[in-house]
Amino acid sequence: MTSLRVGLTALVAAMVMMSTGVAPAVAQSMQNLGTFKSWTAWKGTDANGEMCYISATPQSTAPDGVRRSPIHFLVIHRKGLGTKN
Repeated sequence: MTSLRVGLTALVAAMVMMSTGVAPAVAQSMQNLGTFKSWTAWKGTDANGEMCYISATPQSTAPDGVRRSPIHFLVIHRKGLGTKN
C-alpha cells in the first residue's frame, strides 16, 4: 500500500468518525482487517453498536490531465443503526 493511499485511508476514516459524531476515543478502537486486492476493510464500534467499512482508491483514472481532488470510494455498514450505503 502506498503512503498516499495510507494517508487517504486515514483521512477518510477521520472524516467518517467526525461526520457520525464518533468520539476520538472510538477512533483508536477501529481495527484494520487488512487489504484485499484494492480494498481495505475496517471494523469498530460506537455508541450505536458495530460498524464496518471498506475503502479504496481507483487503480487508474481517465481522461489523463484532468485536474481534480483525489478520488476515494467508501462503503459503510452500521449494523447498530441498520444502515448501509
